[in-house]
Amino acid sequence: MKKIFITLIALILCGTEYGNSQATMGFRGFVDATYTVGVGERGNGYDRAGIMTSYGCQVLPQLFVGGGAGINYYGDSQIGLPVFAHVRGDVREGSTPFADIRVGYSFKNFEGFYLNPAIGYRFRLNDNMGLSLGFGYTMQYASFGGHG
Repeated sequence: MKKIFITLIALILCGTEYGNSQATMGFRGFVDATYTVGVGERGNGYDRAGIMTSYGCQVLPQLFVGGGAGINYYGDSQIGLPVFAHVRGDVREGSTPFADIRVGYSFKNFEGFYLNPAIGYRFRLNDNMGLSLGFGYTMQYASFGGHG
């Protein structure tokens, strides 16, 4: 029940964008609240909450290219610090479906390759802000606690 509640809160706060919510060319930034459920042989028990931020340029009305960083909190004072390239495609301007991918490397307690593709829907709030709700898959190769 706790995981479901935390997941719902994370989805509600999933992503806020600012700069150019109409997806016109120029500066664009994102701040995301995330929650990931650990799965797989080594992932069980490694649920994490995180904050990610990306900055870059809307190079075409449907294409954002930038970079970002974030922090993932795994509990027991364990953190990961992903740094990534971020590419996002919007179907159209205004409120619209989107797809994005973040590729990079995570540092600190969970160090290794980081990949996060996602799909979702962006709701235009006004000319300078939008709210994005999305679902994604985070793949991370990591060495931690002497295991890799």
